[in-house]
Amino acid sequence: MERPLYAEGRARAEDSMTEDGEFQSLVVSVGAGPEPNNTVFTRCAKRHSMSRYDCLVLTYLGVILLRAMGNNATKKIGKKIKTGRIRSGLSQQELATKVEVSQALISQWEHGHSKPNNTQLDDLETVLGGITEEEASSDQSLPPVATWLARSLSKKNMTANELAKKSGVSAPTVYNLLNGGAQNPQQRTLKRLESALSQKFENDVASESKGVPGIGQLIDFNPHDEADHPHKPGVYVFYDISGRPIYVGKANDIGQRVDDHREKFWFKQPIVQTAAYIEIDNKNLRDQVETILIQFLKKNAVINKNKTAKD
Repeated sequence: MERPLYAEGRARAEDSMTEDGEFQSLVVSVGAGPEPNNTVFTRCAKRHSMSRYDCLVLTYLGVILLRAMGNNATKKIGKKIKTGRIRSGLSQQELATKVEVSQALISQWEHGHSKPNNTQLDDLETVLGGITEEEASSDQSLPPVATWLARSLSKKNMTANELAKKSGVSAPTVYNLLNGGAQNPQQRTLKRLESALSQKFENDVASESKGVPGIGQLIDFNPHDEADHPHKPGVYVFYDISGRPIYVGKANDIGQRVDDHREKFWFKQPIVQTAAYIEIDNKNLRDQVETILIQFLKKNAVINKNKTAKD
């Protein structure tokens, strides 16, 4: 009798009991405590045509599974907090001071023994960034600029927000670089960061091509940060959270065109996570490059209609 009950309880928990709101409420209430009286289980049993004991067993199986799911989420948040703290060059005590909690509580969070409440999550997001964002892949290696930036922050004992204020580069763009969202940032952004950190970025990876006349290098930018938008003519690409190109466009002013996209329902993370552009002055060449890219991407350019993009 236990095996089918366990399987049913697991199925209901993993599906969040979406088809049974009453059962979901019961699981949540039992998990929060105090333990409900027998009347609750009796009513549940009648509604679901099962014995009171079966309903009780199902409920506690649901509680166990939901708690297990919650523990996984708590550990993920703890890992993000620890990674963000180290990346920002902060000790546990320094982070605790900035978010106005104890060092012991920071340690509990990082080890997954407890998790921050919503207010504390907001404070952590302000100081560290990337706490509440979805992860593209924890196994992906960071590009050289992200590694350089993290090491420089650590050496200067500076947080990402402090760097943003000192450099004049927006905090979202700094976090985007730290999280590996850009491999080849705009020169104006890089120079401001170098100046603020008094550290020169030496890129050993020569990934850019210089062999095509009239076409610039592939430059990354943050599509969700207006201050980072390139106001130049060219062709641009949007990528989703997995790094897959999903949209190709062209414009005489890329920054203005990206601003126009902000009204679209699909222009949000994680659908549009990062972006890159190639500066092309010649309109005919822009048209040709855009068309070739869309045809090359085929079904990956899921947002482009009829394999064309209009200015």
